[in-house]
Amino acid sequence: MTQMTGTNRRTFLRRAASGAGAVWVSSLQDFSVAQALGNTSGDSPYGLPSPKIDGTTGLKLLQLPDGFRYWSYSWTGDLMSDGIKVPALHDGMAVVDEWHDDDDNDHGHDDRDGRRHGDDDDDDKQWDDDRWNRSGKLVLVRNHEPGQGTPYLANRPDITFAADGAGGTTNLVFDARNGKWLRSWSSLAGTIRNCAGGVTPWGTWITCEETTLVGHGWSFEVGALKGNPKPIVSMGRFSHEANMVDPATGYVYETEDADLCGFFKFVPNRRGRLHSGGRLYMLRVRNEPNADLGVTHPVGTSWKVDWVRIDDPLAQTLSCYEQGAAKGGATFRRLEGAWWGDRTGYFLSTNGGAPVVTGAGPTEGEGQVFEYDPRRERLTLIYESQSADTLENPDNMTVTPRGGLLLCEDNAGINAVRSERLIGLTPKGKAFTFGINNINFTEPGFGAPPNPTIAPNDFRTQEWAGACYSPDGRWLFVNIQTPGVTFAITGPWHKGPL
Repeated sequence: MTQMTGTNRRTFLRRAASGAGAVWVSSLQDFSVAQALGNTSGDSPYGLPSPKIDGTTGLKLLQLPDGFRYWSYSWTGDLMSDGIKVPALHDGMAVVDEWHDDDDNDHGHDDRDGRRHGDDDDDDKQWDDDRWNRSGKLVLVRNHEPGQGTPYLANRPDITFAADGAGGTTNLVFDARNGKWLRSWSSLAGTIRNCAGGVTPWGTWITCEETTLVGHGWSFEVGALKGNPKPIVSMGRFSHEANMVDPATGYVYETEDADLCGFFKFVPNRRGRLHSGGRLYMLRVRNEPNADLGVTHPVGTSWKVDWVRIDDPLAQTLSCYEQGAAKGGATFRRLEGAWWGDRTGYFLSTNGGAPVVTGAGPTEGEGQVFEYDPRRERLTLIYESQSADTLENPDNMTVTPRGGLLLCEDNAGINAVRSERLIGLTPKGKAFTFGINNINFTEPGFGAPPNPTIAPNDFRTQEWAGACYSPDGRWLFVNIQTPGVTFAITGPWHKGPL
């Protein structure tokens, strides 16, 4: 057996956390200089997508460019390896670790390293003691977004937060060498609306509740085996969406999904130990208190920023956003996906930008993409959609291994009538369609749903979510939220920036 040293394991996790692959994104400066291209769509460097056959079901579930192949797995209602049915509403997702099957262990780990399982073990020696198998088998954590209700499993207090949450997370194992899905199991339950989240450089997933219902609105940490049902209260109580971690500092940057919202920074007391507490801040534009960054701005606009302290992260009287706004913090429109590159981070405003004019009059914008540089304390608008035809309300996103961004459309806009798409964004600021949701069980000859839990409906307008890559950049993992299914996609990535 080839063992993975502590150094190699940290390299693996950093690559997984930051988009992976051979070409690192340092700062997508070309976005801000190529303004003429920033609002245009173009032909895909991979070619036009067309219906392709799923290697698992034989159904034409996705439209992808020629040369790309994919395998579906873990539909809503399928039975997982632990005997629990897969919960609905597949959402944010990331690769968190490698898997090995020493001694035929039930879940492949000996549980020495509590940190990667989402608990608060203080034994830092684990970094030196790790012995890992270069198996090519990857562990992914996947969110599920159901709201209030009964937890999707029973009699598991070790992973269940509350009795009134139907959301949570599940874990999956994929064999990247042989292109096979291997197993899945329950990892966190009793939470509400686990929408997005973020992968950490120390090998865990931070899953977030997108709600402010009483008793909820928290972030939780999930590792390769299971999650910790203890909320990370210092990260704030608000309608969480996504987060990303700067590997250089261990700071966690958090987005908030609300019509008017803020962009937050969590500085933990101990790097990599989120339950140890910390300080929460909200972004402010220097010399421009209460700047509205959710309205339209020229692509390439850049702001010098600083941060204001949130005194009550538990939001017992005022919301975290209201506290930050009272100190001059900046406002955005529905911040959602976020992902760290190399030295900078990227996040989305789903409804930001110029209002789209329809027959009923102006509506919300179709989406913006921002780049945050922590070393220069500068925020830059690198893309703003001018049309739903180009990009319609992006939600989840990831930094790609070859220097671009991949955005998941979420069917949030008033003009949402088409099949939802995976949109690539080149370093020159050009958007193109890479993938199209093709799941339509009502089409004659299409085929039947894979299990009786799934209604034979047309799901083409349902959102994409959870895009992330394998550390070697060969595999893209992504979900379609409804009817709820996960895909592994591979192909000639070298032809473009994805």
